[in-house]
Amino acid sequence: MLSPVVFLYLFVTPYALGNDLSSRILFGQRANIKEFPYFAALQECGAVIISDSWLVTTAHCVAFNDHKFGTVWVGGNNAKTSKQVTYDTVVIHPEFNIADQFLSNDIALLRLSEPLTFSHTIQPVGLPHDDNKGYYGSDQYVGVTHTVAGKGMREGNLLKVDVMPISTEECLSHLSLAARIYMYKYRYRLHEYICATRETHNDYEHDMPGLSQGASGSPLVHQGELAGLAVAVNDPWQSNLFTFIKITRHTEWIRFITGIRSDHPGDSTTNEPAEEYEGMWNDD
Repeated sequence: MLSPVVFLYLFVTPYALGNDLSSRILFGQRANIKEFPYFAALQECGAVIISDSWLVTTAHCVAFNDHKFGTVWVGGNNAKTSKQVTYDTVVIHPEFNIADQFLSNDIALLRLSEPLTFSHTIQPVGLPHDDNKGYYGSDQYVGVTHTVAGKGMREGNLLKVDVMPISTEECLSHLSLAARIYMYKYRYRLHEYICATRETHNDYEHDMPGLSQGASGSPLVHQGELAGLAVAVNDPWQSNLFTFIKITRHTEWIRFITGIRSDHPGDSTTNEPAEEYEGMWNDD
């Protein structure tokens, strides 16, 4: 069972450790970028292509950086086969905070310096069709297989893991009594997340860990639609739970900032953030 502190790290990892691309989906299956052409790799995290000019990732991956610009790898199965592009703007959710040691609204948008040219290995992911679906809970995902894609341990090769979302109550049931009592005061915030376990066909696979440092920001998808962004576990060897930022809570904000006006992100986008957010990003 997890201690309260370890469980808290499931949701509040303040930054992704490590300084290379060789992290961190554990015990995943080898994947091809053609299966996940919207996957992008930051230096220390994952990200997701949502239009030719915009990516989405977790805020804690970029909020604590000294510079609000950087490099992204797209279109390849690892760093060596990927194309390097740059972003020059970071827009962090205005309500992102770490109050009470709990990350809330952990989501950020990256504007690319130059628009992407789409191909069979570089494509945008679909946003949820219903912005309000599951806003207050995650139970609508329960029983529906989703897939998370991200960098693996060996040479950063793209890996995938099928996961089964579980209810908040079942998620908490995986914890010790002490941990459940400790997390009780955060229960209203847990609905910001999708909690899942590895989908397996063998009992021994069920307890395998899944996400480690560097997996934050990687996409959770179902039928080509973005459901969540991975949040890395501080010590994955003590947990087989997967946690994800719930995209349906933030779709309206994403559309507002990026100018994506439909469920198909390639249809209509803008390369400029909304004027209301002037001064909240860094174009240096």
